[in-house]
Amino acid sequence: MIVLGLFFFQLLNIRLLRAACLSNCSTIDIKYPFGTDSSCARPGFELTCNQSFQPPKLFLANTSIEVLNISYSDSTALVRSKVVSTIQSNYSDSWSGFPTNGPYTISITQNKFVAVGCGTLAQLSSLQQPQQVISACASICVGQTSTPTDGSCTGIGCCKSSIPTSLSSFEFQLTSLNQMSLSGKNYSNKAFIAEETWLNTNVRAMENQYTNVTDENSLVVPVLLDWKINNLSCAKANRTSDYVCSSNSACVDYNNSTGYQCKCLNGYDGNPYMKDGCQDIDECKQLNKYPCDGTCVNSQGSYTCICKDGKRSSNCTMSNGKELIPLAGSDLATLLVF
Repeated sequence: MIVLGLFFFQLLNIRLLRAACLSNCSTIDIKYPFGTDSSCARPGFELTCNQSFQPPKLFLANTSIEVLNISYSDSTALVRSKVVSTIQSNYSDSWSGFPTNGPYTISITQNKFVAVGCGTLAQLSSLQQPQQVISACASICVGQTSTPTDGSCTGIGCCKSSIPTSLSSFEFQLTSLNQMSLSGKNYSNKAFIAEETWLNTNVRAMENQYTNVTDENSLVVPVLLDWKINNLSCAKANRTSDYVCSSNSACVDYNNSTGYQCKCLNGYDGNPYMKDGCQDIDECKQLNKYPCDGTCVNSQGSYTCICKDGKRSSNCTMSNGKELIPLAGSDLATLLVF
């Protein structure tokens, strides 16, 4: 009876463990190194799926930061950005929601610091050095033609500037330029960090967001985060027992070796942090991306294009522009690298 009781107790624990480790939250896939329980997530990569929302929402564990998407192949995550909104002449606010010494930093290549409104100077600084401004821009309004246009955020109703250094926490400062009203409208000036692709297609819609609006929760702005493993370089991490880059992947040092990321090798795609996570790409099923006018033959990590009837050049060309030239006396082809 005791043995039988222990068996059912262990079985119950396994079922509870599986229930705690969700494979998805709404439409977002959850895979290692992430997890909704410490038993299935790498330390620092814990997530919370809040099912009180309909549909459920995913958050970085122990924070109010909502996760919008996770890319395992690029080691990035799209999360909801902090939006500062005010009609005050001088206002500051900060964001320190990332876990201490965690794996996340704001991507310096994929995001912009943005201010939206009339007559405002926006400044960005790191919480580690609050007196040092690292990015700034000014937005003004001129006459009746101050609505931003998509693809443009150049200072009329909207301005943007680059982020020169990686950030895990930051402070906004908004200062009035004494242009708070225009044609009887009361403008709420805003500042945030936004993913640039989203910004380029949503600038015009912001005009409705900053007129007579002060609730920053009404505007969902995505910001792209880089995430990395540990604080070790690839050379050092490769000698540890918890090195995570799987087969058919490569280790890439992140930001001067303050951690590392895993990338699938060319010809493979998937999650390089999981065992056998990098799977062969069948190029022959994606001929729009990997063109072949001959017979396409897939292989591990690559593919071969066999020319027909002795054709060459534009009639039988690899996607990288290298020609497949037919062998003498045969309708087969071999790849010559130029």
